[in-house]
Amino acid sequence: MRRRNFLQFAALQAILPVQAFHGIFSGNSGWPASKDSRTWIAREKELVNSLEKALHPFGGIRRIISGRPRVLVKPVMAYNQPTGTGYNTDPVLVKTIIEWCYKAGAREVSVLDQTRDEWTQSYKNSGIERVAKDAAARVYPANDARYYTLPETMSDKSILIHQALVNADIIINLPVVSIPRDEQVKGAIDNYLGLVWERNKCIGIHQSACLTSLLSYKAPQLTIAEIWPENRQIGSTPPDKDLRYISVSDDIVLSDQAS
Repeated sequence: MRRRNFLQFAALQAILPVQAFHGIFSGNSGWPASKDSRTWIAREKELVNSLEKALHPFGGIRRIISGRPRVLVKPVMAYNQPTGTGYNTDPVLVKTIIEWCYKAGAREVSVLDQTRDEWTQSYKNSGIERVAKDAAARVYPANDARYYTLPETMSDKSILIHQALVNADIIINLPVVSIPRDEQVKGAIDNYLGLVWERNKCIGIHQSACLTSLLSYKAPQLTIAEIWPENRQIGSTPPDKDLRYISVSDDIVLSDQAS
């Protein structure tokens, strides 16, 4: 289903479950969505309010955090672009999620991305590195192969994944769905590949095997997508009205289908 059509459905209410549209999604030839998975979307005047509203049906962050887990938050911070352009995850979302994780009892929260542009500038100019550190998260560098490893249980022996994923008890995926570059819609699965060293190995004929191996090893417990309107021009969003939707899903594939 095209994003344009889905967002037209989504606009019917401020918040609604994807199950309300049961049967409208086309089949996925890769990793299948769980039959019991759920996705909720919301749009409010403020982005954090949208997040709260979409997350509420799941029981909030506390529903997935018990004990003292290590949490990995995987935003998009891959591009040397400023906030508000639709390239990277909004720093406000990242900071809010980190703070909520600690309040729910997380022992440690880690943040990282395998960048497309030069990594130090991408981390800095996305605004995410600063807010993550201010919120007491551990921010891993993106350019050091020493942080990547091959777990014995990975079926695809050609890829290395970040040690933060190996150590994580809980993973929260924070993709951006927009069309700012090359008319390509990025999404949840593309963002999750940022945990793979040399992510280009997961493109083309190797993509299915790579994704199956990665998601079989560890899939995110939550995917929280920041969805930009398809017809929005960069820089055109009025400061007093946020046109973005927030989608919250417990299934990474369903998140992409809904976006």
